[in-house]
Amino acid sequence: MVDRFELEEGLKSELDIQITDEGIQLPENTAGTECLANVANFLFKNDYLLKSDLPIKSGYKRYLINSEPVHQTGDEMFRPKELQQDLYIETNFNNEGIKRKIEFLVRISSD
Repeated sequence: MVDRFELEEGLKSELDIQITDEGIQLPENTAGTECLANVANFLFKNDYLLKSDLPIKSGYKRYLINSEPVHQTGDEMFRPKELQQDLYIETNFNNEGIKRKIEFLVRISSD
């Protein structure tokens, strides 16, 4: 079982992303899309997420993270960003959506 406190401390110390009772605080000097990609890279680098967890769904027809920049329907991701390990993350979200996706990734990484 993953220690959520340890995961959150790692996000804070390495990425300056804080998860509090009030929500997620992103660093002011980094674009939300970069924060989302950085969180995903952090989770894979530290084995909180594994390639065997892929694809990670973002909804009924869409993937958030996949080994190629396409959704389960075969449609291309919207604004995909390449991650480390030859993975792709969809980044077509506003800042509130990005915060929800980060919380989702943290939750599934610590279940």
